[in-house]
Amino acid sequence: MKTTYFILFFSLISITIWGQISEDYISIEDEKFDNYFQNRDIATVKGKILNLSKEDIKEFKINYVIVVPFANFQSKKNCKLNADGSFELQLDNAFPYQQIWLTLGELFFAGIYAHTDLFIELDAKTIKNKGKVFLNGDGVRYLGADGKMNEYLNNHVLFKREEQLDISSKKNKLMINEDVEYNEFNKKNDSLYSLLNDIDNEFIKLNPSIYSKLIVNERKSDYYGSICVKNWGKTMSPELFDKIKNHPVHLMSNSGVLFNNYLYNYIYGTIDPNRNSGLKSIDTLIIKLDSIFPQSKSDVLKLHLRNKKLNEKKVMMEVTMKSIQTNWCKKLLQEEYDESFAKSTSIKEILKNANPSNSKANLGQLITRTPFGAKLYKVDTLNAKKLLANLKIVNNQKAMLIDFWATWCGPCIKEMPHSKKLQNETKDLPIEFIYLCTSQNSSIENWKSMIEKLKIGGTHLFVEQEIESELMSLFSTSGFPSYAFINKKGIYKPGAIKTMSDLTKNKIIELIE
Repeated sequence: MKTTYFILFFSLISITIWGQISEDYISIEDEKFDNYFQNRDIATVKGKILNLSKEDIKEFKINYVIVVPFANFQSKKNCKLNADGSFELQLDNAFPYQQIWLTLGELFFAGIYAHTDLFIELDAKTIKNKGKVFLNGDGVRYLGADGKMNEYLNNHVLFKREEQLDISSKKNKLMINEDVEYNEFNKKNDSLYSLLNDIDNEFIKLNPSIYSKLIVNERKSDYYGSICVKNWGKTMSPELFDKIKNHPVHLMSNSGVLFNNYLYNYIYGTIDPNRNSGLKSIDTLIIKLDSIFPQSKSDVLKLHLRNKKLNEKKVMMEVTMKSIQTNWCKKLLQEEYDESFAKSTSIKEILKNANPSNSKANLGQLITRTPFGAKLYKVDTLNAKKLLANLKIVNNQKAMLIDFWATWCGPCIKEMPHSKKLQNETKDLPIEFIYLCTSQNSSIENWKSMIEKLKIGGTHLFVEQEIESELMSLFSTSGFPSYAFINKKGIYKPGAIKTMSDLTKNKIIELIE
């Protein structure tokens, strides 16, 4: 009798645990997620750094990027340590399994997941003796309800790390190779993902866990996303599309959000391959999304609408909001709508109030001037609004083409020769090319070396990461490269520049005026 009761008791416990896990893994596209989201508390992410001096605590920098379900899928933030070395990250919404890319000074970098509560403890003394920790290692403890999950998922990323990186590198090269025919791409892509799946399965076999489902889900999101990208402007087979459209996303992560982004763009591509129609195609797109997917899934995909031209974006968002029936999607899109136009108004006011007679306006510490016409400044004290105002004052009666970039950003570097060519072609026009390089994962030496190598003139600013992030947020952008254009009258032109390689001298002349 006791044995029967014992077995029954643990069976009920198992059912309860797995029931909770099943509910926790509910996809954001599930119709039940709306109520689930409304009744969840926002996760907490706290931590403490041990063995730091008072001076180190004052100088310590915490930067983090939260993954969000929009076309610009990342939100950048920063915070400071408290006097005792503790900290808390600020999250905005109650998403389950939300990925955060966290940088704790020169001690630690990791992609962490916030579900309920997470506490990260670092021993600065141990880490300084061994070097900066990537994901997990000596001197790092993941604690709280989300501790085991974060330890497990980060250990998976570290498992056979070099092998995973090598396969991922080949996969990325395959994705950007436009000379590979469609059938050949599918064959090679499947082969590479098969190798990654083998590594996943080996890790899971060696480390069985309830969180292994998240690893499998992430890999499928990544795989199906790559297929959507390569099928842009095509029509994939019904069998394949059925698998993709029914794939649930369990993590608010890069792979999960980008999968929905790529799926949205694939659908968009079937009705407007060149995306030239803009406002003309939005009604057709909404009708198509609603006809293909359940309402809850369709509404999630609508969050990925993209248009940097503010007037068109306003209309698109208003039309889209009328079609959304899922409460959490409507709430987030409304917040995005309000924030976008509040930021645009803020930029307008900053530029309007920038007084050209202010002789104290400066762009930071002048580092050097080069023979090829580059002026290099270090910016680490101005806030974003003051920096923008000073740029306007210094370049009075000139248009400004602002390029947000990073020394480690391949696409940024690729666009620089086009930018240099445009500079030469427009040197007699009233325009200043301004390059704002983030200090994130870079140094002044790397930055100066890159500019010298490129031999690209203009105004170059090496900007403290927090300042650059704040300024990029003001322009409603997050990734590198990003561009902003302000004409000679001081009027910001949202969405005027997508890439430097698409820009022409005639287009610049048009924008200047």
